[in-house]
Amino acid sequence: MSKHAFGKILLSLVLVLSAALPYFATSATAAEPISVAEAIANNSGTATVKGYIVGVASSKTNYDQEAPFTSATNVGLADSADETDPTKILPVQLPSGSIRAGLNLVDNPSNFKAQVTITGSLEAYFQTAGLKSPTAFTILAPGEAPPTATVVDSLAKARTMNGELIQVDATVTTGTGFWGGKAFYIQDNTAGMFVYTSSATVAPGDTVRLTGTVSEYSGELQLQPNTIEVLSSGNPLPEMQTVTPAGVNEDTQGERVEVQNVTITDLQSVNSYGTFEFSAVAENGEAVTIRNDNRNGLSFEQFTKQYKEGDLVHVSGIASKFSDSYQVKHLASKVLTLSTNQPFT
Repeated sequence: MSKHAFGKILLSLVLVLSAALPYFATSATAAEPISVAEAIANNSGTATVKGYIVGVASSKTNYDQEAPFTSATNVGLADSADETDPTKILPVQLPSGSIRAGLNLVDNPSNFKAQVTITGSLEAYFQTAGLKSPTAFTILAPGEAPPTATVVDSLAKARTMNGELIQVDATVTTGTGFWGGKAFYIQDNTAGMFVYTSSATVAPGDTVRLTGTVSEYSGELQLQPNTIEVLSSGNPLPEMQTVTPAGVNEDTQGERVEVQNVTITDLQSVNSYGTFEFSAVAENGEAVTIRNDNRNGLSFEQFTKQYKEGDLVHVSGIASKFSDSYQVKHLASKVLTLSTNQPFT
């Protein structure tokens, strides 16, 4: 072979390698794990993402980040094990199979805050940047042992455990969703409490076992459950307490109450949906706010067809609190009754 021909062959090999090397470099780079922040910022293609499992997504902006966990279909991945900002968490789909079996927090609670890599398709999930159809995962470092709920024997005790994970049994006293999400109230023979959740299938008279964290929101103590177990149904509701307006206070929070012989004062609609309020004024001048949320099925328009300013009534509901003001949350199923007494002058 002549030197000229050999030179041509060598030049051709160099050109082929020059064209191929960028492809090989790109492929090698793509196999390297990327951060969660990078996966969120450039949410397309296939990638291996490195991060910490920090919870389970229930929506674009809501993550369950406390054990016990109830959903095995996804996990949230973040660059920090202590991340709580949903905008910095990547929801990762866990289809049924070995990947779900190995990563989900229901069956593997010790995976909480574990450092992992997950390979899959970067695309929208929960209407935000996510990772779907994973094909492989590796656990790089173990997570932490999940916290254990403290079992308490009464709601009175539960009300003293703000910020703690507890388990408590009580009776459901209202329908769900009258005050946002699937919220409801519970009561036992010691106290009552507001339960805020986005998912619940319960009814008045159900005895339930709740595991969750006690917290305060807008002045009212609430329990945010991770799990809700119905123990029995059709149980009698706790007895309704007859109180004066001043009796709607810290001692009766979350409990079924009735105020009698009070006059409807300052009746007003508070939004365009039909929610309304009025002041229930007793003869001695004591007063308490009555609030009726339209989501209970009773609107301002319906109410004013039967009741008016100055009517003397008995009204029942749940003693509650908003900011620094005590109030009674009226229930549509407990319609106000007109007092047989004459209005005072």
